[in-house]
Amino acid sequence: MEYKKDVIYAGIVADHLEAWEEEYQKEYQMKFLTPDQLAEDSGPLLDWLRENGYKHVMIHWDLDVISPADFRSLLCAEPHIPPVEYAVGEMTLDQILRLIKDVSAEFDVVALGITEFLPWDIIRLQKGLGELSIFHE
Repeated sequence: MEYKKDVIYAGIVADHLEAWEEEYQKEYQMKFLTPDQLAEDSGPLLDWLRENGYKHVMIHWDLDVISPADFRSLLCAEPHIPPVEYAVGEMTLDQILRLIKDVSAEFDVVALGITEFLPWDIIRLQKGLGELSIFHE
């Protein structure tokens, strides 16, 4: 994998990685920045982008880097299920938005993908309203 140096994971809770994730990260020498490293400023991420000479950036934003205490539309925040046993995010929505704004201010963001959006309340409300006779002919 020649492009491994072109990928950085921002907001990963490194001490909660599953074994296969840890092995993958080590095998491919994937760089990552923890929530603690990015909590107050975007410097570590901006420095990495500058040091590697990037001008154009593609962002893949997996929403599960956000804490379910701050943002509820996540897989791990499904109502009425026991707490999950896998790592959950620790960053806030405001911190992630700051990162994206800071990167966008200095680099050409050519793509932004957002994944793992699970709006449980909207899904439940839509299903429930669909069952009401008032909304049927």
